[in-house]
Amino acid sequence: MDMAFAETVRELLTALASGAEPPIPAGGGLGRVLREAGPTARQAVAVLVDRWFRTSTLSELPLNRADLDEDEKLHATLSEHVVAKRRWQELSTNESTFYRYRRTAMGAFAEHLWSEIQDRPVPSNRPLPEYQRFIGREREIATLLRLLDEPGGTIVGIEGPGGSGKTALLHAVADACEVAGRAWQPVSADTHHSVPLFDAFVWVACTDGSGLAMVLEAVARTLDYPGLLARGLEDRRQAVRDLLSKRAVLLLVDDVDRGDAAVLAFLADLPGRSRALVTGRRRLPSEVRALLPDPLGPDAVRELVLAEAERQGAPEMGRALAGAEDPLTAAARYPLLAGWAVAQLRRGQTVERVRQRLARAEGEVFGEMFAASIAGLRPPAHDLLATLPLLVAPAYRATLLAAGGESAEGALDELLETSLLEASGPPTDEARQYELHAVTRSFVMAHLPLPATLQRCALARLAEHYAGLSEIWGGAAFNWRSFRRLERELPNIMAVLEASSAQAREREADPPGAVFDRAILQLAHGLRNVFSLGGAWSEGLVLFHRAIEAARRLDDARAEGWNLYRLGVLHYELGSGGYAEVAQRAREAVEILGNAGDLRGRGHALRLLGRATRARGNNAEAERLLMQAEALLAEHGHGDDVAIVRASRADLLRLSGRLDSARELYEAVLGMDLRDAVTEANVRKDLGEIALSCGELEHAQYAFEAAEALAAPAGARAIVAHSRLGQARVAQRRGDPPRAQSLARDAADLFERLGDLDRAYEARSVVA
Repeated sequence: MDMAFAETVRELLTALASGAEPPIPAGGGLGRVLREAGPTARQAVAVLVDRWFRTSTLSELPLNRADLDEDEKLHATLSEHVVAKRRWQELSTNESTFYRYRRTAMGAFAEHLWSEIQDRPVPSNRPLPEYQRFIGREREIATLLRLLDEPGGTIVGIEGPGGSGKTALLHAVADACEVAGRAWQPVSADTHHSVPLFDAFVWVACTDGSGLAMVLEAVARTLDYPGLLARGLEDRRQAVRDLLSKRAVLLLVDDVDRGDAAVLAFLADLPGRSRALVTGRRRLPSEVRALLPDPLGPDAVRELVLAEAERQGAPEMGRALAGAEDPLTAAARYPLLAGWAVAQLRRGQTVERVRQRLARAEGEVFGEMFAASIAGLRPPAHDLLATLPLLVAPAYRATLLAAGGESAEGALDELLETSLLEASGPPTDEARQYELHAVTRSFVMAHLPLPATLQRCALARLAEHYAGLSEIWGGAAFNWRSFRRLERELPNIMAVLEASSAQAREREADPPGAVFDRAILQLAHGLRNVFSLGGAWSEGLVLFHRAIEAARRLDDARAEGWNLYRLGVLHYELGSGGYAEVAQRAREAVEILGNAGDLRGRGHALRLLGRATRARGNNAEAERLLMQAEALLAEHGHGDDVAIVRASRADLLRLSGRLDSARELYEAVLGMDLRDAVTEANVRKDLGEIALSCGELEHAQYAFEAAEALAAPAGARAIVAHSRLGQARVAQRRGDPPRAQSLARDAADLFERLGDLDRAYEARSVVA
């Protein structure tokens, strides 16, 4: 901990204890933490003391009580002496004991504050930049930071052609803001302005036709509000604005001019302290305060070339290229060319030849660059390069090898040698990701169109690759630990899915349409539980619709029925249309699976229909359907099937007021040796609700704690939210308002993130 920081905090606490009302520091991480906790320094300290130290029942002379632990005594010292301004005689019979606790308490408070600033989690979806450090253009960075900090509009821009370093500037500004966010005092951008502080960074890379939905989705995912994704566009737009008004978010939008006008209109009217920093290849609208980066200076160009050469493992070549007296003018204007120049040397070109190409590349700079790079490519590398635009996001090495087919290993290495591919992340095959720079992608799409036959073959390989990954990392709910790996692949999976669905309509082509359909069904099977736990509901709805179409093309009634059931499950979790959509999909699945002879599937579809019927208020019909489902699954089910349907029947009994019968059935479910932690967590949470209804506070607390302990590591946040709300009610009945309020706030936040606004309101009523 910084000693100056510790002294500043001690002075603040001492002033409060003496009765003064010092202002909250104007900027820096210290000021931010205090402002977020309360409107005044005294109120902020009171909130933070309750958050960081264990409270005890107020009593006389707490520092002399043997039954209080050290944490409780530190809380008493801070809350009673610093916040409430009580004298030492009211806390202890011994002055030296009091001052010992006072020093310790102030030091502990400062350590918590330091950790809150330094270790603060900052939500961000920023891709890792390929470069290790930013070189040059310090003036531009300072100007952008100043524009973001001063009034005059919520959107700031960087203009310039592709390859001129706009994306690198986005990263450099975000880096500066992240560093400032972890500093306890303001960091200067220039003599008059401090670096603005942001609570989150949302990155959006626009492509041709990108709409506002893409920006809204990026915000919802980065800030971890997956429930927003189920709303309509206008409702989602307002919800995202509400989020951006509550915290300072920096939206970094690359190539904003490739998106539609609604994106710029939204960014130009951001609420609160949220701001947007955008790039455009063309002139940005007049309401955007934009700058055009100056060329790099000669020293910066040489430093950039040397850094690129070091990164590519050719330092001697870099020194030879940078050693000439005349600067590399093209690289000064287009820093992207530095990597290309070094790559050309590594492939056997002479320094003089590379410099000549750079010198005449002033007009069609990247045409010259790509023409030289592609001219020497062998056919497999040429074909792999033309295939890569099929992937819309960075991809792992295994994915690129799947896209390229048998000769992909050497082709991939050849593309890396030419700097046509950008690499990011740790230097291991499992973790490193690759993508085309936006300029390279545009050139490839314009000048290297992939023949239709090769594109079809590449898509088939990619579809089968992702289908295989989905079976390895997805599957049953108890495989939840590996679901995150699939969530990171979703942008490419969904792009390949849509392209594969289109290819599947050509049934007699090579490979046949059935190959794509089987891969789509395998994807749906592997990903069936990923969407519910991860909150990627919109992708799930699309995938299951495509899987239903694939099953119908294959005349596979069993697959059609199961995917109708899975589609219904997602709609149930979303509460779509008063559960009418759920009931419709479940009825279709019941009929199709029954006719196909899949009685286990029919049992699950009947269970879903029963749950939808219960949600629509018809308890008698719901109970009949659940009894039918249990009978089928008792005979044809396996694993946790019977336990799951019995738990659904117990839910119905509990919600109907038959608590004793529900408790008996829940306990029977717990005795069935459950494999799925989420099912067990749900049952224990519901047992807690019953105990709470019966006034059995000890049993309720135990059940809610057990449910949360099972649900939290499995990512079942809805159960965690319900469990915390239950614990808040227990604390409320026990007469512990601070604990009740803290737990209820946590529950309300979780419900809001998941889109359950009714439950969020219910949780907030406990706080009130």
